[in-house]
Amino acid sequence: MVRLRRVMGLAAALLMTAGFTTAAAGTAYAADTCGGQTAGYTAGVKGELRIYMEGDNYCAMVWHTPAYWGVYLPTAVQIARKDGALSPQDDGNYRYCAGPVRIATGGMFGYASAWVNGEHLIA
Repeated sequence: MVRLRRVMGLAAALLMTAGFTTAAAGTAYAADTCGGQTAGYTAGVKGELRIYMEGDNYCAMVWHTPAYWGVYLPTAVQIARKDGALSPQDDGNYRYCAGPVRIATGGMFGYASAWVNGEHLIA
């Protein structure tokens, strides 16, 4: 029984380590997403930029299109207000999406900007 516990503990530790190294490589798959009403959308060949309104806050994500689903690509998203304030930018080599990024706009939403492997999307 003790040996079985040791083997199970070792297996669990190996699985956790494999999960952490995978996550570090940029494979996050939208553990957090945007909610609220759709406020904007634009699509390109490589990506789709989606903007959501959550009360006075805006949230944006960019998803790879089906042709690029699962392919590591430089991917980024950011929101800009009319007064020039910027949300944090999420960027990296992702397989599925970048974001979400959020910003309180106070009625001054400007635009969201995203990049997928050199393709620029604005909404």
